[in-house]
Amino acid sequence: MDSTSHIMMRKVETFGLVMSVLLLIYWGLVFLWPSLFEFTITDVIFEMLWVLMMLLIVLAPVLSVTLWIWRKMNVKSISFYSLLINLITIIFLVVEATS
Repeated sequence: MDSTSHIMMRKVETFGLVMSVLLLIYWGLVFLWPSLFEFTITDVIFEMLWVLMMLLIVLAPVLSVTLWIWRKMNVKSISFYSLLINLITIIFLVVEATS
């Protein structure tokens, strides 16, 4: 892999990690702080983002798994940690939605 593609792969992995952390924060706020929706501005922001977040909760693990496989399933890769955060988020969503 040449230097340019390595840098590009690193940027994509970093974007995936940031996206995963933002997903975890978003869904954590939605389920753990229900009074957040009492304020008009935060209610509008969260209502505008929910469709995007539903899409990302499906696409983020796919991106993370793809990048992790591309990195030869290296546990030290950023995409592995992104995948772990995505799995934690999904488990959190399932537990909160069923309780």
